[in-house]
Amino acid sequence: PNSNISPRVTASLGVASVVPTGDITASDLVHEADQALYCSKKQGRDRIAYFQSPRLAREPLFLS
Repeated sequence: PNSNISPRVTASLGVASVVPTGDITASDLVHEADQALYCSKKQGRDRIAYFQSPRLAREPLFLS
């Protein structure tokens, strides 16, 4: 209630998914989710950006 920015809390999410293979590590997946998060925030916050696969993604898909 004392915020000078907004009376409500918002969330930005970065989501990534992949079919597991031997050449994709957990770090790769976390990196893509992190990149999706920053894309989400760059698009105006309070959004979700989703990567289908770290190896195939070119641009994030914005869900909201």
